[in-house]
Formats: sequence, structure tokens, C-alpha cells
Amino acid sequence: MTSPLREQQPLQLLSVVIPARDEVGCIAATVEHLHVELRLNGIPHEIIVVDDGSTDNTWDVLQQTQKRIETLRPIQNLESHGFGRAVVLGFDHAKGDGLVIMMADESDDCRDVVRYWQALNSGYDCVFGSRFVKGAGVIDYPWLKLWINRCANLFVRGYTWTVIPVTWRNRRTGTAKLKINEMGSRYLFICLYVWLEKYFSKGDYQKKSSQATEV
Repeated sequence: MTSPLREQQPLQLLSVVIPARDEVGCIAATVEHLHVELRLNGIPHEIIVVDDGSTDNTWDVLQQTQKRIETLRPIQNLESHGFGRAVVLGFDHAKGDGLVIMMADESDDCRDVVRYWQALNSGYDCVFGSRFVKGAGVIDYPWLKLWINRCANLFVRGYTWTVIPVTWRNRRTGTAKLKINEMGSRYLFICLYVWLEKYFSKGDYQKKSSQATEV
């Protein structure tokens, strides 16, 4: 289900935020491929890579890559580390009126970033990508991660959003930063919170909606 599209002026700049930690083996290629795809499609952009406390040479690679790609803006997270904190830091430094988050290992397809931009320019305030709808593609998805992903999505269904099919492929270098045994409890807490908020506040939402309709 989608909400009515708003009328708006065309977006002026796309900011792609890429959190990166110990991604020396792939970050240069990710940035280069993204830059080429956006340039070929005539999309004004900046690529903000947030080095989130890397212990390898990720920062040095970013400095060298910046010399070849003028739209790359690498920054370092010198405070508390974590994926969410890196994303927030990237948002804080973004200059664009359109924002997209992309994974450093290029598990996200660069062509989908173009499609996000196009959807945002069509009038949507927010666009979500799904790997599990018609037209999407999943390459070498770990079975345990897939099972947890599907269960979590089924658990929190019921809200409305705009979705486009996207492609996901497993990383080809480095190691995954998401550890099931470390992050599982956090995801469970978020799912439970959303479920409780949805079902225990359902009556309040309906009452407010009814009052608004009467007015």
C-alpha cells in the first residue's frame, strides 16, 4: 500500500552514506562502481564513507581513492563505534536532499541506488528495498540469516510503505560485521517493541483516526 505522492521540485543532490569497518579488500571497488553508475545516469551525488574504527588500512585506501573520485567524502568516526552511529554521523555530514544507505561490501547493487533516486524524485518521502518481492534477486544468501530475516518480517507486518525490488549478493571479501550471537537479542528487542506498540496501542490509533474523520 502506498501513500499519495507529493508534488515537489526535483531533488538536487543524492548523498550515499556507506558505513565501513575493516573493508580494505572491497571499499575502493564499491565506491568506484557506485560512482560510475551514478555518473552514467546523470545523478548529482556525493559518496560519504564513514570509517567506523577500522583496524586495517581502510582509511588509507579511502584517502587514495578520493584522489580519483572527486565526489567521495571519507570521514572518520572518532567517537563510539557501531553501524547505527556510523550511519547517523554520515547523515550529519550529508549535504544532499536525498539520502541512501549502502553496504561497504557491495552486497547492495549500485543500480538499485539509481532506482531509489528515481523513486524519491517521483514524489515518495521514503523508499524501501526488498530482496524478497517479485523482481528482486538474492545471491548466495546464508540460510540462517535468511530464516531469521523472514521470521522478523512476518512478525512486524501490518504497516504501510513503498517497496521496490532490489538485488543482494553475499560479500566476496572480508567477513560479515553482523554477528547473529551478538545482535540477535537487539533485533528481538526491537521486534518485540514494535509488536507491543502496534497491538497494545491499536485502540488509541483507531480512536484518533475516528475523531479526525468526524472533524
